[in-house]
Amino acid sequence: MNPPVDSLPKAMHQGDFRMRMPSLWQVLLAASLLNAADLAAEDLRPPTLKGTYSDVCVHPESGDLLGTELSFTRSGDVTYVLMQGYEGEAVPPELLTVTYRGAQMYVTAEGGGDVLAMELKGTALYVRWLGRRLGSSGSERDVLHHGVAVWAGGEPAYCGARGKSSASG
Repeated sequence: MNPPVDSLPKAMHQGDFRMRMPSLWQVLLAASLLNAADLAAEDLRPPTLKGTYSDVCVHPESGDLLGTELSFTRSGDVTYVLMQGYEGEAVPPELLTVTYRGAQMYVTAEGGGDVLAMELKGTALYVRWLGRRLGSSGSERDVLHHGVAVWAGGEPAYCGARGKSSASG
């Protein structure tokens, strides 16, 4: 049973609901604008690193291996990195973790602080060594390229043959 028209507010019995309730189209438009804003927002999270990045090369005169490899793997919410250095031959590897602070990535030793800061640009990983460590180039900064780790069968190029080349396979 419908209530008498005289008992309804004037706007309701005239069929004018626009002032009281948004139309379905207005709701859909508002929802799509919010969704579009979410999609357009820049994703400031750092990328999840996978595989190996390396600047290992073979010294053309001595045949020594020189450089650093960082091999990344993920377990649950933690990204681990196996850092393998080469100073003529392989030095003992270090198992470290990747930590994220905002958009910046760091390789961190358990109880030892940050070892290096990283930034991924395309297939190159730019690293800045921290805590008085120097990279294989003898400087605080190195560029490592995605490739196959020497310990996994990758064959590095000769040092100086395209700059410091990465392991490839």
